[in-house]
Amino acid sequence: LKGGPANADRARGLSGAAAAAPVAGGGGFVPRTTPEQIADEIGMAIVGGQYADAARITEQELASQFDGSRGPVRDALRLLARRGLIEILPRRGNYVKSVSLDRIADLFNLRVALASYGARAMATSPVASYLETFERRICELEQLAPQADVDIGQFAFISTRAVAAVAKGSGNELLGSLMTDLANLSVWNVIWKHPLDYHTIKRRQELCRQLRKTQQAITAGEAAAAERSMRSLLEDIRDQSIATLRALRGEEVSPAKLARTDR
Repeated sequence: LKGGPANADRARGLSGAAAAAPVAGGGGFVPRTTPEQIADEIGMAIVGGQYADAARITEQELASQFDGSRGPVRDALRLLARRGLIEILPRRGNYVKSVSLDRIADLFNLRVALASYGARAMATSPVASYLETFERRICELEQLAPQADVDIGQFAFISTRAVAAVAKGSGNELLGSLMTDLANLSVWNVIWKHPLDYHTIKRRQELCRQLRKTQQAITAGEAAAAERSMRSLLEDIRDQSIATLRALRGEEVSPAKLARTDR
């Protein structure tokens, strides 16, 4: 590890220390397995810059760190490899893959492009059931936003589900699949479990305002406005998240990666 215990604690603090994960099909949370908890903890440490690029991670090291056996650790390492955070080399060991801020910004930008297209498509041919789902998610967020003691992980998860409702409501099945793959097979899986945004009432309420603006454009059939609003919303999330990581990692990001297209 680099950066010492203080920075490691800051990275862990982003998760709210909750040993639970949202249910994919519902609104509640279920306990995470031991391998998932280990993978999430190490994953956020990697994203937060606590591991040097190409650093070697051993099963014994993690078993000692988490006071457990090597079986769950081995499963955690496989999860980290699927998320693109480490590389498992047969007979050589497990090595941290480079996760630069530029790469993380690229991930956000892919999501921006996909979701903003989804908003345009949904406005062109809205599906009533997904409009209702989108409305329900926004209402949930509006209820949570002003609460000082809100579970930020839950808020982040519901916001992700709101965007997913737009992707599914676009009528483009491939779009929904691509966004699911992007979430499950990348560092995004770590980021949404350890929110890098939504830490103030003002930011949470601003997200709700932007979602409402997007919803109104979609409902009115204003495709260009819906696309523009969704893009602005997600670029704000990108910028806030990158700012948090810059403070954690002491690393700069290429200005081109943070270019705005809504103004």
